[in-house]
Amino acid sequence: YVMNIGGQVVFREKKFAFTLAEILITLGIIGVVAALTIPSLLTTFQKRETVSLLKSTYSIIGQAIKLSEEDNGDLETWDYTLDSEKWVDTYLRNYMKLSSAWVDNNWTFLNGSKVNNWSPAKYALMNGVFVIFYVNNFEGATQGVWIYVDVNGNRKPNRMGRDVFVMSIYPNLNSSDKFVMGAHEQCGAGTIHKYMTREQLLKTGCGNCRTDHTGYGMACSRLIQLDGWQISKDYPW
Repeated sequence: YVMNIGGQVVFREKKFAFTLAEILITLGIIGVVAALTIPSLLTTFQKRETVSLLKSTYSIIGQAIKLSEEDNGDLETWDYTLDSEKWVDTYLRNYMKLSSAWVDNNWTFLNGSKVNNWSPAKYALMNGVFVIFYVNNFEGATQGVWIYVDVNGNRKPNRMGRDVFVMSIYPNLNSSDKFVMGAHEQCGAGTIHKYMTREQLLKTGCGNCRTDHTGYGMACSRLIQLDGWQISKDYPW
């Protein structure tokens, strides 16, 4: 603006400032936007971290199996009558870095019922993931090895399909790939999750990764793998 001071014309710039009310309104808008977006961003980060750790653990164990097979023969010839700790000591410990770990016993299945992680073969991997190996030799009929994976250690929620997942070794599987994600359906035909369709994993059976959270969630790791190592919108997160 222009001022006439002592006969001289002086040009001065008019300065604008925010009022307190305007500042408070702006901060309020920022707070609302943050409240709406931060939870979504946090969930996205958690999903990506979960998938990354699950995939890396699958790779670590798979690589250890391949290395062990070079020294101990094909895994279908391994001794599955051994107890779980002895089996790990015999076939895997020399091929992957394992340290003893205290694993929280308060795991739940996807449907909220309690998981009995009874095996004493509990370890921590270098990536911070906890793993439990259980040689499943039911009534003398070799079924293989179940591997429980807790991607965030003992931190919550300790729920199947969220931070706890299952991988399995089926030595008698009629396939070149006997180390698989998931296990097998816990009722009905007992179909191995590897051979189930996406629709079946999401909507049928009692042991699967059901969208209505009524299953055990043991197939959730297979669903993530089937979806290209990502957690899809219809996944029961």
